Amino acid sequence: MHTSHTSIDTQTEQNANRIKRVNRWKELIMTAAGALAGIGGVAWLAHATGMPFIIAPFGASAVLLYSATSSPLAQPRNLAGGHVISAIIAISCCRMLGNSWYVMALAVTLAILAMMITETVHPPGGATALLCVLQNTTSYTFLVYLLAGIVILLTAALLSACIFPGVRPYPSNWAPEKAIDLSARVFHHTPPVQTLNVYFNDEAVRERDK
Repeated sequence: MHTSHTSIDTQTEQNANRIKRVNRWKELIMTAAGALAGIGGVAWLAHATGMPFIIAPFGASAVLLYSATSSPLAQPRNLAGGHVISAIIAISCCRMLGNSWYVMALAVTLAILAMMITETVHPPGGATALLCVLQNTTSYTFLVYLLAGIVILLTAALLSACIFPGVRPYPSNWAPEKAIDLSARVFHHTPPVQTLNVYFNDEAVRERDK
């Protein structure tokens, strides 16, 4: 009997390890597919048009989007908001102050604060702000190229999550909890999670009173 139990435990452990290995390979393939499609798509667009669609900070965004999908820093709101807000601030600084050394520090600092206030913290956004000052970007037209790249990166992340369901879901959320709570107050509705809690609590009370 003891030998039988040991054999079952060993088999169970082997199966668990096999599942872990399979899931690990699925994660790696999903990451590779997303990164190739996302960065490849933006790079191809830049090559085909000769326009600055691809920027170095997108490489850092790709690491978050395709390998740390559950991170709050990798969510769509953070990806788009972090880059766009940082670029707007940096371009405005360049237009008003030029691209001296202190403007680099000022632009990145303001970008970080703005991302914190708007709950769109995305570390590569700081790199976007610095890049804009380094290149003395004074035209807001840059935002068009930036947004196009963001859309391609995000689309690749969403598609890879759909192609590999259950491996690493993305996105975890589209908006922070504060935005969801604000929406509930504005439109006078109860958030879904709270609605479920109320329902199950009522069911428990009814069962108790029977």
